[in-house]
Amino acid sequence: MSESQIADADESNQGPSVSPAEIGDDDELEGSATEGQEGDVTNPGVSEDGSQVVEEDTSKTVEEDGSQSIEEEEGEDGPGTVEKDGSKTTEEDNGEQSEEDCSEVDDAGDVEKPSDTRGSEEEPEESEGETDPENNEESEEEDSDTSLEKCSHFEMKLEAELIQDTVEAVGCLVDECRIHLTTGGLEIKAVDPANVGMVETELQQKSFDIYRIDEGVIGVNLDRFDEILSMANKDDRVRLALDPSSGKMNIEFNGLEFTMALIDPDSIRQEPDIPDLDLGGDVKLTSDKLHQIVKASDMVSDHVELGMSQRDENTFFGIAEGDTDDVKVEYEEDNLVHFDFSSGDASFYSIFSLEYVREIKKVMPSDTTVTVQLGDEMPTKISYRINNKPISVLFMLAPRIKS
Repeated sequence: MSESQIADADESNQGPSVSPAEIGDDDELEGSATEGQEGDVTNPGVSEDGSQVVEEDTSKTVEEDGSQSIEEEEGEDGPGTVEKDGSKTTEEDNGEQSEEDCSEVDDAGDVEKPSDTRGSEEEPEESEGETDPENNEESEEEDSDTSLEKCSHFEMKLEAELIQDTVEAVGCLVDECRIHLTTGGLEIKAVDPANVGMVETELQQKSFDIYRIDEGVIGVNLDRFDEILSMANKDDRVRLALDPSSGKMNIEFNGLEFTMALIDPDSIRQEPDIPDLDLGGDVKLTSDKLHQIVKASDMVSDHVELGMSQRDENTFFGIAEGDTDDVKVEYEEDNLVHFDFSSGDASFYSIFSLEYVREIKKVMPSDTTVTVQLGDEMPTKISYRINNKPISVLFMLAPRIKS
């Protein structure tokens, strides 16, 4: 056939020629087969409508809907199969066989579409070492609340001053707390919302005139409790009892009877464990001397340095530095009840917020002996007994970082 005859045939058929570049990537193959025909496309040539079909390196199969299923040669991405929708399923490198994407024809000649097996895939089993985070959190909560069995019965009677001082000591840091009723007595631990101050107090069983309890925990609003107790004289006898019908606490003294609602202890912030610290030394002094340090420091600054020294004399000191004024209060060992310096340094101190030290001073009796444990840039522990009676209070304050 001459060149002019070939040109005439092309113009009469008016079919566009398709080049390999126009076929495009393997991922977009729909519509490249001749519409309305089924079967295999083999050798290149001119179709009935005059369009050319170009044979590529891959073998093509025309599907029922006219799309092509192409088995690709293994290349950099590994062997793969293009599905009806043009997406490509690639066999994994680990050698697992991919699912068949082409349609299967049964004996009757009907086209059987591949079944979707995704819904029937078995979910992977969790290994023994793995746990569900939600279940793990629930188990941790259950473990932490095993000791929070609510008290079902209690009846106590004691001197008003003891319970007043106990509630005030804890109330200087928090508004509500858990009270643990044990066979040994009444125990309270709490930490303030800023995690700066912690308090722990214990009122021993022998402090009570009457102490009948089922061990457990109750939750108390300390502001409300302190307000009621402020109505009692220090030497009044206060009776505390649980009303089993209402679940409230009855408070009776000097002819007055109050009924106060309790708080669910599970809703109150978990109490801390006050850690054991290896501090540089400790002193014992009367509470009025500590009051003097706090009062003087509060006049010039919002923080105070508490420390110990062995340079010239064994001393315990408090220093406050303001914008214009400074103050220093120092007590030598002879004016202290006890002085124990175990640090290898000649002196040390830590800085504390006067806001917290001031609140502790307010609830501390003025005629008691106070133990102060200190270190260099370490928390301080301040402990005392109330009026030398079987009730102990321990505070711990976090230091401020030295600038």
